Amino acid sequence: MFGTANCASVNKLVVSFLILFATQAGAVTWDASAQHAGFLGDGSIAVGFENEAHWFGMDLGIGGSQDYDGSVVSQYNLKMRFMPLTWGLGKWGILDAPYLGVQAMYSRSGDFFYKSPGQYPEGNYYDETSLRTAISMGIAWSSKQWSVFYELVLIDTDIISQYNTRSSLEYEQLFSAAVGIRYYFDQLRAE
Repeated sequence: MFGTANCASVNKLVVSFLILFATQAGAVTWDASAQHAGFLGDGSIAVGFENEAHWFGMDLGIGGSQDYDGSVVSQYNLKMRFMPLTWGLGKWGILDAPYLGVQAMYSRSGDFFYKSPGQYPEGNYYDETSLRTAISMGIAWSSKQWSVFYELVLIDTDIISQYNTRSSLEYEQLFSAAVGIRYYFDQLRAE
């Protein structure tokens, strides 16, 4: 069993790393995005940047979801993406495939991300903390100032649950699929 204090400490270290790493990004262009799912909320909006070399991007946003009891909760999201492979598609734009990401989500609600709902098999199904981290893999298509993306996201609670239940979760229970759109305020991508 993972300890709650250990998980919370690791999550804080991940967030600290994300913020410190972002300060090394160099010259940037700013963007705004909207996303559905991917543990950032049923709906999420964010502002962020990508460096001019286009290998790193970061977004800070807010999302909204319904908790398991139906109450509406908001959460704060920090998301980084690393884009090592970029494919030029000529007049059709640019494809980033695949790219990798790390994200952190925080909810002020005392229950969201914190209490295991009653349908789970045990009270300590995963470590209870309001700060969650996740990893993602995605693909993005960009043309001039717009980008459309798709991601598969794996949250830390699912990794912990898989360990605690001896791999009893199905593949489709482990990942959250996300779709979104991003607008670049400066034309970052050359065609």
